[in-house]
Amino acid sequence: MGDPTGVGRQAIKPELVSFSGEVVAVETQPCEKTTGGGRVGTHVTLKTTDGETLNVHLGWADAVEKTASQLAAGKKVEVTAFRTDKMPEKHYVAKSLTFDGKSVQLRDESLRPMWAGGGARSNGLQQPLGSGRGFGRGYGRGRGAGGVAGYGR
Repeated sequence: MGDPTGVGRQAIKPELVSFSGEVVAVETQPCEKTTGGGRVGTHVTLKTTDGETLNVHLGWADAVEKTASQLAAGKKVEVTAFRTDKMPEKHYVAKSLTFDGKSVQLRDESLRPMWAGGGARSNGLQQPLGSGRGFGRGYGRGRGAGGVAGYGR
């Protein structure tokens, strides 16, 4: 947030923290200061076991739709996340979530989104529309808005 380069590409990584709580709301809305290609993100408002209310950014809405659809007010969630000094207080970016006895990885060990570089990497996330990259020269063909064929980025 607020950096021209995402955290996954920076040499110095922010500290990971863990917390748990109950989902208050799940919202999909424009993200004003994202560094990624997706301008609409999904956020979870979480009331922690300590009574704090946190905004947890899951990621690009299209990429996290399957995970977000499994979260609802009242659901208990464990979160591993990070934040930077440029983020508002009590705002975090989720690396992983655990709920209903399963864990979902949203970012890899370098904090790069699992959907970056051509789609999901075996974590249950679906590939965003129009984002697939093929192998070899050029870009892969994908389906953009409204199912129209086009070149993904």
